[in-house]
Amino acid sequence: MTNENAISLTAEEEALRQTLHCGCEHLRELFKDMARNDTRSVIQNLAPNAHQLHMLLKKRGETPVYQRYFLANRGYSPDTVKFYEHFHAIERLLRFINDRHANDDPIDKTIGHTFTLHVYTNRWEHPDLYQFEKTGEGWNFSHLSYQGQCSPNGCPYFYDSLKHDSVDYPSSVKFRLEEIWHHANDDGWNVEQVQESFDMLGFWLEQTEKSLFNPNLPQEPRNMVGCIAMFDVLGWKEMQARKENALEEYLAFVVLLKRWLLSFIHDGQGFVARVDLNIVSDTLFLYAPCEHRNMYRCLNHFATIASKIISDGIQHGFFMRGAISFGQFQLNLGSAVFIGDALDDVAAQYENANWIGCHLSPNLSHVGMGPYGLRNSWVQYNGCPLKIAPLAENNFICISDGVPEEERVPITNHIFVVDFMQGMQDEQKQQIKNALSKEQQSHSDCQRVAEKYKNTLEFINHYSE
Repeated sequence: MTNENAISLTAEEEALRQTLHCGCEHLRELFKDMARNDTRSVIQNLAPNAHQLHMLLKKRGETPVYQRYFLANRGYSPDTVKFYEHFHAIERLLRFINDRHANDDPIDKTIGHTFTLHVYTNRWEHPDLYQFEKTGEGWNFSHLSYQGQCSPNGCPYFYDSLKHDSVDYPSSVKFRLEEIWHHANDDGWNVEQVQESFDMLGFWLEQTEKSLFNPNLPQEPRNMVGCIAMFDVLGWKEMQARKENALEEYLAFVVLLKRWLLSFIHDGQGFVARVDLNIVSDTLFLYAPCEHRNMYRCLNHFATIASKIISDGIQHGFFMRGAISFGQFQLNLGSAVFIGDALDDVAAQYENANWIGCHLSPNLSHVGMGPYGLRNSWVQYNGCPLKIAPLAENNFICISDGVPEEERVPITNHIFVVDFMQGMQDEQKQQIKNALSKEQQSHSDCQRVAEKYKNTLEFINHYSE
């Protein structure tokens, strides 16, 4: 053996090792053939040899080491024959001989690191920041006056704080939080993996909190003005049928987006917009209250968000179409009801999109480009691919969905769209173009779907070269 961590064996030990090695190879072949009726007897015959080798090594100070979780799962002492009546126990013994550190427990890379959990409350109508510092015994929790050492499942201070803010949470939150702790402690999860799990936990808590009827909040609709955007995934039903874990991957993408939104509040020039994101099936619904005098700044803010959603979505395999509007809407936080002209407008507009992209509602005909107008990622595009094309009077005429090409009416006015490729490196642009081209080709037998990818590539070639 060439491994410097390998254990040198006596002749007797080497003979036992060879027996176990050959036995494991034989078992692997039996497993392949699904001949499991024979495996039990083979393992029982090997177990005494494994136990004997274990005791010989222990006697001379080379006691075999096993991970904590494996010892707990076996339920027997390694000093007994029973412990080795399992294929994985014999396999791990051979690994230990080849490398005395092969079965070491992973090093906890997260001790002393503080993780953040954003907890939305109906009481305050925004997320609060909770902090969890990983310790060897659990978490050092901190939120306002609730501070102190908690168990791995967050008791008691985390739940005291939730109770103080009247947060309704699923009972299995305790199990999930303890599971995160054990993954970090026993399985070697890194800081990024643990933080992603906290983000998923925060998203779960938020969706639970928002889904509940809350009698403590005003039941009368609140009149508001601001930006609203809606996006959905092109081909969502097909994706769910094709990919077993499509929903889990999409939720992970949304959680990453929510984490980014929590940090993207300031536009760098004094404007603050707290954007709320909600999800219904594959549809993302975003809104931010804003005064009329800050309309352009809020629209520019939303353009940056739209660029993030579309470009990151493509890279994660989700092809998003959407629209943005500005106007009046009514929000009833007590029963989570949204109504109003701006909401109706954006709902119709994002369904009207015939590409992977985002456009501004043509009903906002008074807006314009300039230093004090639309900027950031906004551009004017005379070929914006909509199913229903707007005329100058803001009436609409069908240009797609089954209408022969020679009968389609061209768009006669410019529409503002988000150039989601703006500022990208050439390599990233090419990756996105390749992804779109691949999807277009895979849907070549369905012109209606392939057209959406074609329209998107035409836009990219027009504005982003």
